[in-house]
Amino acid sequence: MVLKCEFYLLSVLQEQRLRFLKLQEQQASEQEKLRLLRENAENQEAKLRRVRALKGQVEQKRLSNSKLVEEIEQMNGMFQQKQRELVMAVSRVEDSWSRTAWRMLASQGSLARGLWAQLQAGEDSEFRLPSTRNCRGHFHLETST
Repeated sequence: MVLKCEFYLLSVLQEQRLRFLKLQEQQASEQEKLRLLRENAENQEAKLRRVRALKGQVEQKRLSNSKLVEEIEQMNGMFQQKQRELVMAVSRVEDSWSRTAWRMLASQGSLARGLWAQLQAGEDSEFRLPSTRNCRGHFHLETST
């Protein structure tokens, strides 16, 4: 009977030992899972911080770009205004020069007087403004036929 008791006691101890080892293994497995979950959470938090930082940089670039676009549009508007002013100034100079040149030509000869009269009458004739002077300083009239 003592042998049976010892055998029974030994089997109970083995079962307890087995349960204890299984429990330890289960706890170790759960701790490993927790460790992996913590690592995963930390990695995702780090990624989230990087994404937020990149988002901030993108927003700064967007603001900078919008300011640059605004400046470019202002410069373009100023350029177009100056271009209109230049066209108007060139037009005034050309108009003034052509009237002066034609007045000078009209005072120099009958052909020029005829062209001047056509110009004043608004007739649509083809002619070019004088481009050279002769040895006396008078303009040569070039007409196209």
